[in-house]
Amino acid sequence: MACGTIIGAARAIGVSDTLHFKWMEDPEYAAAFAEAEKQAIAHLETELFNRVYEGTEEPVIYQGELCYQKDAKGKLTNKPLTIRRKSDTLLIFALKGKKPDVYRDNFKGEITHTGVMAVSQGPDLSKLSDDQWSHVKAILGPALDGPAMEGIREDPDTGSDSGGGPEASEK
Repeated sequence: MACGTIIGAARAIGVSDTLHFKWMEDPEYAAAFAEAEKQAIAHLETELFNRVYEGTEEPVIYQGELCYQKDAKGKLTNKPLTIRRKSDTLLIFALKGKKPDVYRDNFKGEITHTGVMAVSQGPDLSKLSDDQWSHVKAILGPALDGPAMEGIREDPDTGSDSGGGPEASEK
């Protein structure tokens, strides 16, 4: 009898499932378990592909009632009406498993760049009013100090260059 789980197999033979882990210390048992696990996985893959390619029969329910097939004369039989459904979800998982390089959810690799990188200039702060500039300074504070920010805008309070470039000096 194929159980597919350690707990199921242990119950089938009437032992505790924790014994399996003790038995795994025996190389002969471990090898037999590895082979049984390969067979279980092969069985699962077979079932997966059957469901993807062949589909499964599902009963047709209409307004909460089971529908039944009709015979050649149009009379209802006792045989439920079914529809064969294939599984899109299983198809997706099968593709991800067989071709992860194409169908994986995330990229695992390296990107190299050999061309020129363009740097965005950002907004023209010289067009801000004095009130707007004061508000920006209050928010950014020390981030506006330093050589990277030189030439952005003249400080209206001190008259010193906080960065306005040529536009700021024309105020």
